[in-house]
Amino acid sequence: MRKVETYERFHRHIAVWLDREIDPVLVVGPPGVGKSHAYATRLGNRPYHRFGGRQTPLHVYKSLHDDPHLPVVLDDISALLQEDCFRDMLKGLCESGERNLHWGTTTSKLEGRPRSFRCTSPVLIVMNEIPSRDADVQPSWIAAMRSNSPPPSPRYSPGCTSSSRPTPS
Repeated sequence: MRKVETYERFHRHIAVWLDREIDPVLVVGPPGVGKSHAYATRLGNRPYHRFGGRQTPLHVYKSLHDDPHLPVVLDDISALLQEDCFRDMLKGLCESGERNLHWGTTTSKLEGRPRSFRCTSPVLIVMNEIPSRDADVQPSWIAAMRSNSPPPSPRYSPGCTSSSRPTPS
């Protein structure tokens, strides 16, 4: 992972994520530094999935199934991360190459959707901090991002992290 310390580099990483040159991207930084504004500005009027707040894992699964190629932005997902099935889905979204997402149970709430499908969406995760149930143990989906990411290209890292306020350029 790469630490990004300037707004210019941060915006460049968002641009190459949108061009699918790096995927997935994890952005971590304090509230109010413009993380959400950066991706919203770059995406403009393009359709994309935005998940956060109090959405359910089933809603995320169904939405991704219905448009499996749209960019996915997971912004402020601390509530979703409390759900084991969402963390498993997130690990699948962070796989490199072909990603197949699975819903482990049969339920009428899938409303006719299959229990698995192929998802090609680029994934952007935006957080204020990386939550952990145990401060000494890295969340498994972060480890999945690192282990499943392809080797970095000569120009870009497979992910970026900003743990401090970027310096305006």
